[in-house]
Amino acid sequence: MRVRIWIVPALLLFTACVKPVTWVGVQALPLELPGHFTVTGDPAFNRLEGGDPATYDAWWTANGASLDLLRFHTGVASGQPLIRSAAKATKATAVFQARMQPEEIVELYESYLTSSGSTFKLDRIAPAPFAGGNGFRFEYTVIRKADDVTLKGAGYGLVRKDTLYLMTFQAPRLHYYASLLPKVEAMAKTARISD
Repeated sequence: MRVRIWIVPALLLFTACVKPVTWVGVQALPLELPGHFTVTGDPAFNRLEGGDPATYDAWWTANGASLDLLRFHTGVASGQPLIRSAAKATKATAVFQARMQPEEIVELYESYLTSSGSTFKLDRIAPAPFAGGNGFRFEYTVIRKADDVTLKGAGYGLVRKDTLYLMTFQAPRLHYYASLLPKVEAMAKTARISD
């Protein structure tokens, strides 16, 4: 009987710490994300709001997360995991280190994408301007384990003051990737970091 008395308050405390998750329309305005990262939105997308307040990654989608996903990992300090959500982090979670080269940052992102058994192939990586600095851009292919769908992806990254800013987009290669990539690239050009 005493166990039941403590279960209800514990559940109420847990649910009070996590906001309800909802999709909210993105406006064509500068939007600030964690780490003082700003990007001008595109109304074709919706952003995920609520959930774990400890996370510093943001999810946006135009057609649903299984069809296209734009992610922002912004303000990731050296020594911190790419995914800070308590539900995703484990002891084995790889962490960002400020000394990492672009290829190593992509490997860090790959370790996140393949943690569910999906396969990853880096197609291209090159220096590119991003968020007002000398960053990098990469392209990749993922075969999602859950349904064997081939996804194409593009990412943009920058390390500034020992902090990682990463913006990635992926979608099925046959339609959604090609149709949405120009919008994503236009948003990437608007990315800025304020001090």
